[in-house]
Amino acid sequence: MTRHTASPLTEALTVLFSAAAITFVLLAIGAYTSSDVITRAAGYTGFGVGILGLYGCFASVVNATWHRTVIPLGSRE
Repeated sequence: MTRHTASPLTEALTVLFSAAAITFVLLAIGAYTSSDVITRAAGYTGFGVGILGLYGCFASVVNATWHRTVIPLGSRE
């Protein structure tokens, strides 16, 4: 049986969508409880999601352009 390993892009997308899910959960909790603190935390988390998305896109484009890993994206094996 062969072992399938995730590509670096798949790992980056998993992190990105997991962080987005956490953001949405925090937003829902903040709206349900009318808590400004939780809503603000969701905003900061959403900002982090944006940064992760930009980094992933930038790394994918640069690595594809140079046909080698210039900007790390995922784990090293």
